[in-house]
Amino acid sequence: MSWWISRTGANGRRELWAVDVDPNLAMVLLALPLAVLLSDGLLSVSLLVLGFICLVVSKVSLFRRGIWFSWGPRLMSARNATIYKVGYSLVGFGALLRLALRM
Repeated sequence: MSWWISRTGANGRRELWAVDVDPNLAMVLLALPLAVLLSDGLLSVSLLVLGFICLVVSKVSLFRRGIWFSWGPRLMSARNATIYKVGYSLVGFGALLRLALRM
């Protein structure tokens, strides 16, 4: 497996680089930290915190306009509405994972 990187060289010509990557090593490097976080229960807490941060970031635009109480992403821009939905998804998944670890 290889990653292809396209760049423009110093002489203005397009260069194409192939970087060889072992897929098994990539899976280990992704799965090992995830397994450590999952075994300690830190993954659920980090998902909850990250989701809450996403919710706060998406609501800041409404606070700046003087809208302090609103429900849902209706009054937000498309970008902030996406961040809002991702935040609730992270909070929900973190809560479900936390409940699953408690059982």
